[in-house]
Amino acid sequence: MSSAPEWSNPLDADRVVAACSRLDQSISGYNRHAVMSERYRRSMERFNQAQSRFESVRWMVEETRATVGAQQAARAETLERMRVARVAMAEHRASIESCVRDYVHALRDEGLTPEKVLVAVKGRLTHAVTEEAPDAPVFEAQRLAVDVLTWTIDAYYDAA
Repeated sequence: MSSAPEWSNPLDADRVVAACSRLDQSISGYNRHAVMSERYRRSMERFNQAQSRFESVRWMVEETRATVGAQQAARAETLERMRVARVAMAEHRASIESCVRDYVHALRDEGLTPEKVLVAVKGRLTHAVTEEAPDAPVFEAQRLAVDVLTWTIDAYYDAA
């Protein structure tokens, strides 16, 4: 007499677990760099405001040229660090897309329906962006969530 086949949870498959782990790490890295991107944006706003004030009191600058030169050098250094952070954020975003595709392909290959795959990816996204994970600016997190769902749908229907 043959016994009933054992059904394993497709979410426990090694490939799915590995893809899930890479996705979590990519989202965490993205969040760290999204914070830097938000700081960059705020720095640019402050810089523009400071520049406007500078123009309105230009005659006072003549007395403080040396100080302004030092501030400009520091600002250039800060902007370069922020630019590097923004590039890193873009790389993490590309990594997230790749990991989402791997995860979706792994789930699809395990026989999950598109709806279940979408729920699983949303669950990973919710799990990875929590109070314990680095905070991302709300705008960046929302944009990432929309992109992740778009990537999920595209990846599910990729030619296998």
